[in-house]
Amino acid sequence: MRTNRLIRGSTVIAALAVCTGLLATAPAVAQVPSTSGAMSAAEPAPEPEPTEEPDAEPVTPPPLDPLPDPDPEELDDPLQELDPTPEQDVEAPVDTLAAPARANSKTRPTVFIHGWNRSANTNCSTTWAAAKNVLRDKGFTGRFVTFGYYGGNTLCDYKFAGTTDTRIQEVGRKLAWYVNSLWNQYHKPVDIVAHSMGGLVARAAIEGVNRYGGGSDGKWPARLYIEDVVTLGTPHAGSNWATACAPTHEQCSDMRPGSGFLEWLSYNPRSQMGTEYTAIASDHDERVGRKSATNNWRADNWVTFSQSTTGSIMNHSALRTTKTGTWCGVYRWENMDASKTSCNGVPPLQRAALALYYQDNR
Repeated sequence: MRTNRLIRGSTVIAALAVCTGLLATAPAVAQVPSTSGAMSAAEPAPEPEPTEEPDAEPVTPPPLDPLPDPDPEELDDPLQELDPTPEQDVEAPVDTLAAPARANSKTRPTVFIHGWNRSANTNCSTTWAAAKNVLRDKGFTGRFVTFGYYGGNTLCDYKFAGTTDTRIQEVGRKLAWYVNSLWNQYHKPVDIVAHSMGGLVARAAIEGVNRYGGGSDGKWPARLYIEDVVTLGTPHAGSNWATACAPTHEQCSDMRPGSGFLEWLSYNPRSQMGTEYTAIASDHDERVGRKSATNNWRADNWVTFSQSTTGSIMNHSALRTTKTGTWCGVYRWENMDASKTSCNGVPPLQRAALALYYQDNR
Protein backbone atom coordinates (compact mmCIF):
# COMPACT_ATOMS: atom_id res chain seq x y z
CA MET A 1 0.00 0.00 0.00
CA ARG A 2 1.06 3.58 -0.49
CA THR A 3 3.11 4.80 2.48
CA ASN A 4 2.12 8.44 2.11
CA ARG A 5 1.82 10.27 5.38
CA LEU A 6 2.45 13.70 6.75
CA ILE A 7 6.22 13.97 6.98
CA ARG A 8 7.80 14.20 10.37
CA GLY A 9 8.52 17.66 11.88
CA SER A 10 11.75 18.78 10.25
CA THR A 11 11.41 16.85 6.99
CA VAL A 12 9.79 19.58 4.89
CA ILE A 13 10.58 18.86 1.23
CA ALA A 14 9.95 21.95 -0.88
CA ALA A 15 6.50 21.53 -2.42
CA LEU A 16 2.87 22.61 -2.94
CA ALA A 17 0.63 24.14 -5.58
CA VAL A 18 -2.80 25.48 -6.13
CA CYS A 19 -4.53 26.85 -9.30
CA THR A 20 -6.51 29.99 -9.99
CA GLY A 21 -8.55 31.25 -7.09
CA LEU A 22 -9.02 34.18 -4.72
CA LEU A 23 -6.58 34.79 -1.90
CA ALA A 24 -7.75 34.85 1.69
CA THR A 25 -6.47 37.65 3.85
CA ALA A 26 -8.28 36.81 7.05
CA PRO A 27 -5.93 37.36 9.98
CA ALA A 28 -7.68 34.82 12.14
CA VAL A 29 -5.98 31.46 12.45
CA ALA A 30 -8.11 28.34 12.71
CA GLN A 31 -7.34 25.69 15.27
CA VAL A 32 -6.47 22.19 14.17
CA PRO A 33 -9.81 20.41 13.75
CA SER A 34 -10.47 17.22 15.57
CA THR A 35 -11.20 14.12 13.57
CA SER A 36 -14.89 14.31 14.37
CA GLY A 37 -14.97 18.03 13.62
CA ALA A 38 -13.41 17.43 10.21
CA MET A 39 -16.00 14.88 9.32
CA SER A 40 -18.91 17.18 10.10
CA ALA A 41 -17.63 20.49 8.73
CA ALA A 42 -20.27 22.53 6.91
CA GLU A 43 -19.84 24.04 3.46
CA PRO A 44 -19.16 27.80 3.28
CA ALA A 45 -22.02 30.23 2.64
CA PRO A 46 -22.60 31.41 -0.96
CA GLU A 47 -20.00 33.90 -2.15
CA PRO A 48 -20.24 36.64 -4.81
CA GLU A 49 -19.23 35.62 -8.30
CA PRO A 50 -15.50 34.81 -8.14
CA THR A 51 -12.96 36.67 -10.22
CA GLU A 52 -9.35 35.91 -10.90
CA GLU A 53 -6.82 37.81 -8.83
CA PRO A 54 -3.01 37.77 -8.79
CA ASP A 55 -1.47 34.88 -6.92
CA ALA A 56 0.02 35.56 -3.52
CA GLU A 57 1.91 33.34 -1.15
CA PRO A 58 0.69 33.08 2.44
CA VAL A 59 3.04 34.19 5.17
CA THR A 60 5.36 31.25 5.71
CA PRO A 61 8.31 30.49 7.97
CA PRO A 62 11.83 30.39 6.53
CA PRO A 63 12.30 27.23 4.45
CA LEU A 64 13.99 24.35 6.17
CA ASP A 65 16.87 22.44 4.67
CA PRO A 66 15.28 19.70 2.55
CA LEU A 67 16.02 16.10 3.29
CA PRO A 68 16.34 13.41 0.61
CA ASP A 69 13.12 11.94 -0.75
CA PRO A 70 12.03 8.90 1.28
CA ASP A 71 12.84 5.59 -0.37
CA PRO A 72 13.96 7.07 -3.71
CA GLU A 73 14.07 4.70 -6.68
CA GLU A 74 16.49 4.46 -9.55
CA LEU A 75 15.18 6.82 -12.25
CA ASP A 76 14.79 5.89 -15.90
CA ASP A 77 15.93 8.12 -18.72
CA PRO A 78 13.75 11.24 -19.06
CA LEU A 79 11.09 11.39 -21.73
CA GLN A 80 11.80 13.12 -25.01
CA GLU A 81 10.06 16.31 -26.10
CA LEU A 82 6.42 16.24 -27.14
CA ASP A 83 5.49 16.82 -30.74
CA PRO A 84 3.55 20.04 -31.50
CA THR A 85 0.25 20.35 -29.66
CA PRO A 86 -2.57 18.48 -31.43
CA GLU A 87 -5.23 20.88 -32.69
CA GLN A 88 -8.09 18.41 -33.11
CA ASP A 89 -9.30 15.02 -31.98
CA VAL A 90 -7.47 12.29 -33.88
CA GLU A 91 -7.94 8.69 -32.85
CA ALA A 92 -4.61 6.92 -32.97
CA PRO A 93 -4.23 3.34 -34.20
CA VAL A 94 -5.30 0.74 -31.67
CA ASP A 95 -2.25 -0.49 -29.78
CA THR A 96 -1.75 -4.02 -28.58
CA LEU A 97 0.24 -3.19 -25.45
CA ALA A 98 -1.03 -4.47 -22.15
CA ALA A 99 -2.19 -1.95 -19.57
CA PRO A 100 0.84 -0.65 -17.63
CA ALA A 101 1.35 -1.73 -14.04
CA ARG A 102 1.34 0.82 -11.23
CA ALA A 103 4.83 1.58 -9.95
CA ASN A 104 6.83 4.08 -7.91
CA SER A 105 8.17 6.46 -10.54
CA LYS A 106 9.36 9.99 -11.26
CA THR A 107 9.55 9.55 -15.02
CA ARG A 108 5.89 9.62 -16.07
CA PRO A 109 4.51 12.64 -17.94
CA THR A 110 2.64 15.00 -15.60
CA VAL A 111 -0.36 16.97 -16.88
CA PHE A 112 -1.24 20.18 -15.02
CA ILE A 113 -4.85 21.40 -15.30
CA HIS A 114 -5.85 24.89 -14.15
CA GLY A 115 -9.14 25.90 -12.56
CA TRP A 116 -12.10 28.10 -13.45
CA ASN A 117 -11.34 31.63 -14.64
CA ARG A 118 -14.17 34.12 -15.22
CA SER A 119 -11.98 36.07 -17.63
CA ALA A 120 -11.06 32.86 -19.50
CA ASN A 121 -7.44 33.92 -19.89
CA THR A 122 -5.26 31.75 -17.64
CA ASN A 123 -1.49 31.95 -18.04
CA CYS A 124 -0.49 28.30 -17.72
CA SER A 125 3.19 29.09 -17.23
CA THR A 126 2.82 31.31 -14.17
CA THR A 127 -0.07 29.28 -12.78
CA TRP A 128 2.04 26.12 -12.51
CA ALA A 129 5.55 27.54 -12.04
CA ALA A 130 5.74 26.72 -8.32
CA ALA A 131 4.48 23.15 -8.74
CA LYS A 132 6.87 22.41 -11.59
CA ASN A 133 9.83 23.75 -9.61
CA VAL A 134 8.97 21.61 -6.61
CA LEU A 135 8.70 18.43 -8.66
CA ARG A 136 11.95 19.09 -10.52
CA ASP A 137 13.70 19.78 -7.22
CA LYS A 138 12.43 16.43 -5.99
CA GLY A 139 13.95 14.60 -8.95
CA PHE A 140 10.97 14.23 -11.29
CA THR A 141 12.32 13.90 -14.84
CA GLY A 142 9.16 13.14 -16.83
CA ARG A 143 7.69 15.57 -19.33
CA PHE A 144 5.60 18.38 -17.77
CA VAL A 145 2.67 19.59 -19.89
CA THR A 146 -0.03 22.15 -19.16
CA PHE A 147 -3.58 21.63 -20.40
CA GLY A 148 -5.61 24.77 -21.11
CA TYR A 149 -9.25 25.01 -22.11
CA TYR A 150 -9.93 28.71 -22.71
CA GLY A 151 -9.39 30.54 -25.98
CA GLY A 152 -7.77 33.44 -24.12
CA ASN A 153 -5.21 31.25 -22.34
CA THR A 154 -1.50 31.86 -22.86
CA LEU A 155 1.63 29.72 -22.62
CA CYS A 156 -0.23 26.40 -22.41
CA ASP A 157 1.20 23.25 -24.01
CA TYR A 158 -2.29 22.26 -25.12
CA LYS A 159 -5.14 24.69 -25.59
CA PHE A 160 -8.48 24.71 -27.33
CA ALA A 161 -10.80 27.67 -27.81
CA GLY A 162 -13.25 26.97 -25.01
CA THR A 163 -15.15 29.50 -22.92
CA THR A 164 -16.72 29.54 -19.46
CA ASP A 165 -19.81 28.13 -21.19
CA THR A 166 -17.97 25.03 -22.44
CA ARG A 167 -19.41 22.22 -20.33
CA ILE A 168 -16.96 20.41 -18.07
CA GLN A 169 -17.82 17.08 -19.67
CA GLU A 170 -16.68 18.44 -23.05
CA VAL A 171 -13.46 19.78 -21.51
CA GLY A 172 -12.94 16.30 -20.06
CA ARG A 173 -13.41 14.76 -23.51
CA LYS A 174 -10.69 17.02 -24.90
CA LEU A 175 -8.41 16.01 -22.02
CA ALA A 176 -9.11 12.33 -22.68
CA TRP A 177 -7.92 12.65 -26.28
CA TYR A 178 -4.84 14.57 -25.18
CA VAL A 179 -3.91 11.93 -22.59
CA ASN A 180 -4.54 9.25 -25.21
CA SER A 181 -2.08 11.00 -27.54
CA LEU A 182 0.59 10.98 -24.82
CA TRP A 183 0.18 7.23 -24.42
CA ASN A 184 0.49 6.68 -28.15
CA GLN A 185 3.71 8.72 -28.21
CA TYR A 186 5.46 7.36 -25.13
CA HIS A 187 3.62 4.23 -23.98
CA LYS A 188 3.77 5.52 -20.44
CA PRO A 189 0.83 6.36 -18.17
CA VAL A 190 0.42 9.93 -16.98
CA ASP A 191 -0.07 11.64 -13.64
CA ILE A 192 -2.35 14.65 -13.18
CA VAL A 193 -2.12 17.64 -10.84
CA ALA A 194 -5.27 19.76 -10.95
CA HIS A 195 -6.50 22.85 -9.17
CA SER A 196 -10.13 23.70 -8.45
CA MET A 197 -12.35 22.89 -11.47
CA GLY A 198 -9.39 21.15 -13.09
CA GLY A 199 -9.95 18.17 -10.80
CA LEU A 200 -13.49 17.80 -12.17
CA VAL A 201 -12.08 17.91 -15.70
CA ALA A 202 -9.78 14.99 -14.83
CA ARG A 203 -12.64 12.95 -13.36
CA ALA A 204 -14.82 13.75 -16.39
CA ALA A 205 -12.16 12.46 -18.76
CA ILE A 206 -11.99 9.09 -16.99
CA GLU A 207 -15.75 8.86 -16.46
CA GLY A 208 -16.46 9.61 -20.12
CA VAL A 209 -14.04 6.95 -21.37
CA ASN A 210 -15.48 4.41 -18.94
CA ARG A 211 -19.03 5.12 -20.15
CA TYR A 212 -18.57 5.86 -23.84
CA GLY A 213 -15.00 4.94 -24.79
CA GLY A 214 -14.50 3.13 -28.07
CA GLY A 215 -18.07 3.80 -29.19
CA SER A 216 -19.07 3.73 -32.85
CA ASP A 217 -19.40 7.53 -32.87
CA GLY A 218 -15.66 7.86 -32.16
CA LYS A 219 -16.16 10.69 -29.67
CA TRP A 220 -14.13 9.18 -26.85
CA PRO A 221 -10.90 7.14 -26.90
CA ALA A 222 -11.20 3.47 -26.00
CA ARG A 223 -8.92 3.61 -22.99
CA LEU A 224 -6.96 5.89 -20.67
CA TYR A 225 -3.92 5.16 -18.53
CA ILE A 226 -3.83 7.68 -15.69
CA GLU A 227 -1.96 6.46 -12.62
CA ASP A 228 -2.37 9.26 -10.06
CA VAL A 229 -4.62 12.29 -9.77
CA VAL A 230 -3.84 14.99 -7.18
CA THR A 231 -6.53 17.62 -6.70
CA LEU A 232 -6.01 20.96 -4.94
CA GLY A 233 -9.17 22.65 -3.69
CA THR A 234 -11.43 20.87 -6.19
CA PRO A 235 -15.21 21.19 -5.61
CA HIS A 236 -15.78 17.46 -6.02
CA ALA A 237 -19.22 17.73 -4.43
CA GLY A 238 -19.89 21.25 -5.70
CA SER A 239 -19.53 24.67 -4.09
CA ASN A 240 -21.99 27.33 -3.04
CA TRP A 241 -20.09 30.15 -4.72
CA ALA A 242 -20.77 28.50 -8.09
CA THR A 243 -24.47 29.20 -7.61
CA ALA A 244 -23.81 32.94 -7.93
CA CYS A 245 -22.20 32.69 -11.36
CA ALA A 246 -24.33 29.78 -12.64
CA PRO A 247 -26.90 32.00 -14.45
CA THR A 248 -24.21 33.43 -16.72
CA HIS A 249 -21.56 30.67 -16.91
CA GLU A 250 -22.36 27.05 -17.73
CA GLN A 251 -19.23 25.79 -16.00
CA CYS A 252 -20.47 27.34 -12.78
CA SER A 253 -23.79 25.60 -13.33
CA ASP A 254 -21.92 22.29 -13.55
CA MET A 255 -20.21 23.03 -10.22
CA ARG A 256 -23.39 23.72 -8.25
CA PRO A 257 -24.03 21.15 -5.50
CA GLY A 258 -26.36 18.48 -6.87
CA SER A 259 -25.91 19.49 -10.52
CA GLY A 260 -26.62 16.98 -13.26
CA PHE A 261 -22.92 16.91 -14.11
CA LEU A 262 -21.89 16.02 -10.57
CA GLU A 263 -24.58 13.35 -10.42
CA TRP A 264 -23.13 11.88 -13.64
CA LEU A 265 -19.65 11.54 -12.15
CA SER A 266 -18.57 8.48 -10.17
CA TYR A 267 -16.86 9.23 -6.86
CA ASN A 268 -13.40 8.02 -7.88
CA PRO A 269 -13.56 6.85 -11.52
CA ARG A 270 -10.64 4.56 -12.37
CA SER A 271 -8.83 4.53 -15.67
CA GLN A 272 -8.05 1.23 -17.39
CA MET A 273 -4.90 0.75 -15.30
CA GLY A 274 -6.45 1.79 -11.97
CA THR A 275 -6.17 5.39 -10.73
CA GLU A 276 -5.48 6.67 -7.23
CA TYR A 277 -6.83 10.00 -5.99
CA THR A 278 -5.23 12.29 -3.44
CA ALA A 279 -7.39 15.28 -2.45
CA ILE A 280 -5.79 18.29 -0.75
CA ALA A 281 -7.93 20.89 1.03
CA SER A 282 -7.64 23.87 3.36
CA ASP A 283 -9.79 24.93 6.30
CA HIS A 284 -9.39 28.51 5.02
CA ASP A 285 -10.42 27.94 1.40
CA GLU A 286 -13.01 30.65 0.79
CA ARG A 287 -14.42 28.95 -2.31
CA VAL A 288 -14.51 25.21 -1.62
CA GLY A 289 -15.37 23.60 1.72
CA ARG A 290 -13.09 20.85 2.95
CA LYS A 291 -15.80 18.20 2.79
CA SER A 292 -16.35 18.88 -0.91
CA ALA A 293 -12.60 19.21 -1.57
CA THR A 294 -12.06 15.71 -0.14
CA ASN A 295 -14.95 14.33 -2.20
CA ASN A 296 -17.14 13.88 0.86
CA TRP A 297 -14.16 12.25 2.60
CA ARG A 298 -14.13 9.51 -0.07
CA ALA A 299 -10.92 10.27 -1.95
CA ASP A 300 -8.42 7.40 -1.63
CA ASN A 301 -6.13 9.72 0.31
CA TRP A 302 -6.96 13.15 1.66
CA VAL A 303 -5.54 15.90 3.83
CA THR A 304 -7.10 19.15 4.99
CA PHE A 305 -4.67 21.79 6.24
CA SER A 306 -5.46 24.02 9.20
CA GLN A 307 -2.44 26.26 9.74
CA SER A 308 1.33 26.15 9.83
CA THR A 309 3.21 25.88 13.10
CA THR A 310 3.95 29.62 12.75
CA GLY A 311 0.29 30.56 12.20
CA SER A 312 0.19 30.82 8.39
CA ILE A 313 -3.04 29.82 6.61
CA MET A 314 -3.92 28.94 3.02
CA ASN A 315 -6.81 30.16 0.90
CA HIS A 316 -8.08 28.73 -2.39
CA SER A 317 -5.28 30.06 -4.60
CA ALA A 318 -2.52 29.35 -2.10
CA LEU A 319 -3.23 25.60 -2.25
CA ARG A 320 -1.40 25.45 -5.59
CA THR A 321 1.54 27.70 -4.64
CA THR A 322 2.45 26.89 -1.02
CA LYS A 323 5.71 24.97 -0.81
CA THR A 324 7.28 25.75 2.58
CA GLY A 325 6.44 25.42 6.25
CA THR A 326 5.44 22.72 8.71
CA TRP A 327 1.66 22.31 8.78
CA CYS A 328 -1.12 21.11 11.04
CA GLY A 329 -4.11 19.26 9.71
CA VAL A 330 -6.27 16.17 9.49
CA TYR A 331 -5.44 13.34 7.10
CA ARG A 332 -6.38 9.82 6.07
CA TRP A 333 -4.57 7.49 3.71
CA GLU A 334 -6.27 4.50 2.16
CA ASN A 335 -4.60 1.99 4.48
CA MET A 336 -5.92 3.76 7.61
CA ASP A 337 -9.10 2.85 9.44
CA ALA A 338 -9.66 6.40 10.69
CA SER A 339 -8.38 9.92 10.13
CA LYS A 340 -5.63 11.40 12.29
CA THR A 341 -4.41 14.87 13.25
CA SER A 342 -0.83 16.05 13.07
CA CYS A 343 1.27 19.22 13.25
CA ASN A 344 4.26 17.68 11.51
CA GLY A 345 2.98 17.90 7.95
CA VAL A 346 4.61 19.00 4.74
CA PRO A 347 2.91 21.73 2.65
CA PRO A 348 0.52 20.97 -0.25
CA LEU A 349 3.01 20.86 -3.12
CA GLN A 350 5.31 18.59 -1.15
CA ARG A 351 2.35 16.32 -0.40
CA ALA A 352 1.51 16.31 -4.12
CA ALA A 353 5.05 15.17 -4.98
CA LEU A 354 4.79 12.24 -2.56
CA ALA A 355 1.39 11.27 -3.94
CA LEU A 356 2.69 11.23 -7.51
CA TYR A 357 5.74 9.16 -6.63
CA TYR A 358 4.25 6.36 -4.56
CA GLN A 359 2.00 3.61 -5.85
CA ASP A 360 -0.13 1.03 -4.16
CA ASN A 361 -0.72 -2.43 -5.55
CA ARG A 362 -4.33 -1.75 -6.51
